[in-house]
Amino acid sequence: MFYQKTLTGAKPYFIYLHHHNNYSSHRHLEIELNYCIKGSFDIEINNHTYTVSEGQFAIISSQVSHSYPPADDILMLTLEVGPAFLNEHFRFFLNKNFAPVYDLNPTEHESYEIKEIRRLLFETTDACQNPTAVSELIITGNMRKIFAYILKEYILDTQNLQTQTFDQQTMIAAEKALNLIYNYYSENITVDDAAALAGYCKSGFCRMFKKVTGYTFHRFLTEYRIENACYYLANSQYSLGEIASMVGFTDSQVLCRVFKAHTGITPGEYRKEATQNQ
Repeated sequence: MFYQKTLTGAKPYFIYLHHHNNYSSHRHLEIELNYCIKGSFDIEINNHTYTVSEGQFAIISSQVSHSYPPADDILMLTLEVGPAFLNEHFRFFLNKNFAPVYDLNPTEHESYEIKEIRRLLFETTDACQNPTAVSELIITGNMRKIFAYILKEYILDTQNLQTQTFDQQTMIAAEKALNLIYNYYSENITVDDAAALAGYCKSGFCRMFKKVTGYTFHRFLTEYRIENACYYLANSQYSLGEIASMVGFTDSQVLCRVFKAHTGITPGEYRKEATQNQ
């Protein structure tokens, strides 16, 4: 199973147009949306297979195992976004039991939100196919709207959404902690370090971080270390001991133990599968 590197930095999202599919089982922190523009494709989510046809989309929640059997002569738009893009709204998508497939094909009584999701996906596809100087700005704005309308249409009502947002001070504190992880995950950072940086006592920080991200600080840090280990396993010849040191584990034994607990396979098995799929 692949474990994909977390999306962060100046462009904390992934967008891609596919004309064919063939991806082995993998999972990642980000939420993934796959919109079928032409043809149809199958997607396996937690060992169940679903068909996504033209005008439909599927959403894969955070950390859910999924794969794509071979498919040709399709046009599919993939969007991936995580906490670095959705900020406090990311937590609304966590642990959500999404329906396998959602239909965006026009109907007589469809909602405004569904019409807008469809329009924005078409506009985003066009921006990918016909890039201009402002395409990235259009895509970024559209992606925020797409997930906002999905949140409103399929997950929350407006009143619930309004009462659960965070103030700016809380989000700044959470962002400081996330940046600590993103920039210093290879070092021996602790929840005490993050709490001090964010300006919280330890218990208050733990509550705040879990509410904003949906994860404990330790779990988020461990997941991020595993994701970076996956990157090095797939794209380098570093030894397990070297990778362990590079991503913040004390030695290769700890890396192997934690890696298997989180991914279900050993680092060696992951490296072998990643090499075969390159």
